[in-house]
Amino acid sequence: MRSVTRFALGLSLIALGSLTVTQTAWAKKDAGTTEKKWTPIVVTNISDFDSVFSKVKTIDDTIDAQTTTLNTAHTNVNTVLGVAEGSALSDGIKAAIAAAGGKLSLDTSSATPHLKAASGADDTVKKDADAVNGLADAGAATVKTVTDLVPQAEALVEACKDFPAKIKTIVTDPAELLKATPLLMKDMKATSETPARIKALSDAAVQVFTDIKAAFSA
Repeated sequence: MRSVTRFALGLSLIALGSLTVTQTAWAKKDAGTTEKKWTPIVVTNISDFDSVFSKVKTIDDTIDAQTTTLNTAHTNVNTVLGVAEGSALSDGIKAAIAAAGGKLSLDTSSATPHLKAASGADDTVKKDADAVNGLADAGAATVKTVTDLVPQAEALVEACKDFPAKIKTIVTDPAELLKATPLLMKDMKATSETPARIKALSDAAVQVFTDIKAAFSA
């Protein structure tokens, strides 16, 4: 019986928890992980601005939700494959392939790579395949979702470019301007980070496919 330890996915490691505040950087195997702090959207109480920033928050919430889906699939692979701490996803699959004794193969008949358990494979092999396939499907869903978000995020970055100049014409009271300006700048920072958040999640999902295929390479 294989011992079950937390399987760090190396190139495919993603931090558990909401991306609204932090997102673990995707690092090379044995390189360790670092935390990236993302700026959350806040309410400025200026309708002209909040109408734009609320759309940014919707995108960020979508990223969070898709990250949770990917995290859940990662966690399942961690548990089912049960390989050594610090191993890459491809190494975990290689171990499963070796243990399967020829009963586990790569199916590339669709755009998303999957593992295929041969007829007569035992339940362990089938569970390994199901876990990895669940992660692959989550990766495919992530790629589709974030691809659709890219033009939206880019448009919102463009839409708020003139807000620092515009705020002075909307908020004329010096005291209110002093309070509103930091909120505006925080939201502009959050908006400018959204394309990077999308790319980080997209890269993470694509790396899943790379790692699955790499497990079957020489």
